[in-house]
Amino acid sequence: MRRFGALVSVFIAVVGLVACSDDDAPKGPQPLSRVQSERLAQAGYMNLQARGARFEANSAFLGVGDGESLTLVGEIDWANHAGRAVVRGEGAEAGVAEVYWQDTIVLERRPAMDSLIASRGGPVAAWIARTPDKSQRQLDRLLAIILGLAMEQPDNAVLIQQGEDNAFIRTDELRGTAVEVLRYGNRNLYWLDANDGTMLRFEGNSVAGNAPTIVDFISHQEVTIPRPTEADVVPFDSVAEIYGAFVGG
Repeated sequence: MRRFGALVSVFIAVVGLVACSDDDAPKGPQPLSRVQSERLAQAGYMNLQARGARFEANSAFLGVGDGESLTLVGEIDWANHAGRAVVRGEGAEAGVAEVYWQDTIVLERRPAMDSLIASRGGPVAAWIARTPDKSQRQLDRLLAIILGLAMEQPDNAVLIQQGEDNAFIRTDELRGTAVEVLRYGNRNLYWLDANDGTMLRFEGNSVAGNAPTIVDFISHQEVTIPRPTEADVVPFDSVAEIYGAFVGG
């Protein structure tokens, strides 16, 4: 396994290159304008109106030992509260290859467990169904963030403009599109299309500052996400006594 410190260094370097601002841009955070506040208020609601999106998400947990890192590439169906993604991870989530999730359930593929589950009468390629645990699982926190970036109604633009931590950070360019980078609260950055306000990127972090997360939305459109067939799903309780041996690899 590569050293986690090296991975994080590369991750931060890449983000830094993308985030370079124009020399002519205002230096330092600026108060939000009325238009910027309205765009920030509408961003999550616009995601819901788009119904879904293709995304790539990167997250790290700079905690004990070498820490953890995750990359997810997949689709999110905000209209039906479901998502599915290919997973690449280091640390505790290293054995997860794919995930399907909804508000109250996570189905994960751990190929290393397939032969043992099959030998016990289970499916050849099992999806393990479990309850999300955002307090302990970095994967589940990331899934909740992606699902939560759509809102049933717009935020209050007036209150956003009055919030002391909310600010215009800079203009920038992301994947060839001009964007405004706006801060909402003291830990969340939204990269919004400068033309129509579409959310192109979300950046967040934990209160402790040890869980940086970036979610890139490659395109917004209605998506159909197939749920794994019930014949391939096994409940966590049926594999609980062996599950721990496969966590992290």
